[in-house]
Amino acid sequence: MRKRRAAEAATRIAERHSQLGDRLVELAETLLAELPYGSGAAQARVDLVRFVREQVLPEAMGEEAGARTASGPVLDVLVRAMPGEGRLLSVVTDEIEADSTGVVSAAAAGALVALCQARWHSEDRVLLPAMVSAGVDLLPLTAR
Repeated sequence: MRKRRAAEAATRIAERHSQLGDRLVELAETLLAELPYGSGAAQARVDLVRFVREQVLPEAMGEEAGARTASGPVLDVLVRAMPGEGRLLSVVTDEIEADSTGVVSAAAAGALVALCQARWHSEDRVLLPAMVSAGVDLLPLTAR
């Protein structure tokens, strides 16, 4: 029963990652499309930064906290990498926010999408299944 509940929670978390990814790509594409026009790019940059700070980063921090309760060889390696990934997401987001030329924003938006997609892929395909196998209660991670 516990593993079934954890597996269901893992599925919900993966679905949330997919939703976040779709929205992140949409916002990054909007920023890239608006860059040549100037004024629209400023709002697109604000929207992207706000989304990352209000949705992506809190999700990442919550998952890191939840993953720390798990143990095992595969889990230990992945969990140790998570804080570094979270810091990198913050740094890239700061670069987007601080950019006034658009060049850095374009590169950083692409990097942000790639970082998030890679992180979510490893979480969904490796970390979450390993946590389910280890009997970790994933339900608290679905409360966001």
